[in-house]
Amino acid sequence: MSGSTTDFKLFDSAGIITERIPEIGDYIRIDIPGPGGSEGRSFDWVQIVMLDKESEDLVLMQCRPCHDPAKSGSRKVAHFYSNAATSTFIVSKHTDFIKAGIYGRNESPNFNSGFFNSLRNLMVAVGGMLGFSKVQWKCLSNGLVNF
Repeated sequence: MSGSTTDFKLFDSAGIITERIPEIGDYIRIDIPGPGGSEGRSFDWVQIVMLDKESEDLVLMQCRPCHDPAKSGSRKVAHFYSNAATSTFIVSKHTDFIKAGIYGRNESPNFNSGFFNSLRNLMVAVGGMLGFSKVQWKCLSNGLVNF
């Protein structure tokens, strides 16, 4: 499997890029290869809505598509999925291995974004549903495990 050219960056709740442990309310900017939507300045955005770090051996994080934090007045979702979708990331440490899982729920294309953005969102969402996003998720999972 080849590497991914998708890039993930963490932003704090004020929309400022940061390099620290994620917190609830932070944003993740996703730069997917190919044309991006205009609502997110060519990026897709999710917000961390749940984070459970009860144990050193298990971390659970849930993200939801959201608006671009640089457009504070906008409530338009800047993502190829609608804001009904969630992605839940689970990383668990065991005696001799680390396990990472990513679970998507309610994944439907974001059609509330104008004609050209909706067309782009449909193509990216269908690709994701067909498994073409596996390389990008593997890249993000490896980054979470290594962090």
